[in-house]
Amino acid sequence: MVTADTTYVLTRSENLKPEQRLAAGRYALEVRNMEDKEVAKKIANQLYAVRGVESISVDMAQRMLLVQAANGATLSPWALASAVERAQGEPVAVAG
Repeated sequence: MVTADTTYVLTRSENLKPEQRLAAGRYALEVRNMEDKEVAKKIANQLYAVRGVESISVDMAQRMLLVQAANGATLSPWALASAVERAQGEPVAVAG
């Protein structure tokens, strides 16, 4: 999919190698410009506003946010990427 600012490549989880797949309800977001904890906090606050997000952990070294969905919730990768953009982040990849 191509937007005015970005080109997204979607890959179905069954087409990923087993070691690349996340457990059901887990999502990983790589953010290009997540350089400090303040940026990560702004992004996490936007992600918590997405319906169905239960918890978020941050891996600063990998520039990743790991999102856990509430039981039974399925999160839209578009909603997650949009939340990152609302916090002035640059989503590079969404997996889950």
